[in-house]
Formats: sequence, structure tokens, C-alpha cells
Amino acid sequence: MNLQEIAQQYRGTTLPKLVEKQIKSMDESTLLQAIRGTYEHFPIEFRPQVDAYTLAYSQKWFGPHILTTDLSAIFSDTIQDIKGMATEAGVPLNDEQEFDMFNLIVMRLSFFAHSKPDLRKMLGVKKGWFS
Repeated sequence: MNLQEIAQQYRGTTLPKLVEKQIKSMDESTLLQAIRGTYEHFPIEFRPQVDAYTLAYSQKWFGPHILTTDLSAIFSDTIQDIKGMATEAGVPLNDEQEFDMFNLIVMRLSFFAHSKPDLRKMLGVKKGWFS
């Protein structure tokens, strides 16, 4: 998995569009299973830090900038932050694990957006045809 190629794939879209895609393609229980399964890609002793970091990180994404910022820029910035956190923690992560942490943050946001109409409204995300 090449992180540069992933960043290129995200060019031209936004985080809310990615969240909307996840909401429309996975129900809450499927998202929860995907989140749980992704944690298995990390060393057991590092999972509490992954959990805390991915939960807190989404707060950086809240604000009007999120509606228009290119997803490739968000992805690249987030990956750099993840690398910094892992380096500080003394845990070497490979590209796949760094992507998994980004994906965990997105999946958590999507999971919360499933059940929170106000969050979907703030992001401009539609859950179905009319919501």
C-alpha cells in the first residue's frame, strides 16, 4: 500500500463525501465490525493509544474548513500527525497501519454520523435519499 497513491486517489473530493459514502454503504453494525477488525492490525500493547488517538483526532476535523478542504490534503496532514505520534510513542508503524489509523478516524466519524442527524447536517451528508 503506497500512501502517496492513496493521497492521489483522494484528490478532488472531501471528507464529508467519504463519510457519506461509508454511511450509504455500511450500516452501524457493519461499521462497528470494521472498526473492531481494524484494531487487530495493531500490536496489543499499542491498541489503547490507537483508540484514544483516533477518538480524539476527529476533533481537528471539525470546523467550516472541512467542507471544502481537499481530502488528499486532510489525508496527508493526518498521516504526518499519525507518524509523529507513533514516533513519540516509540512504536514503528508501517504504511498499512498508518492508513488503518486514518481509516479508523473516518469510520468513527461515519459511525457517529449514522445516528446523529445534527452531525450529518453540519457535514452536509445525506444518509439516504431524503435525509
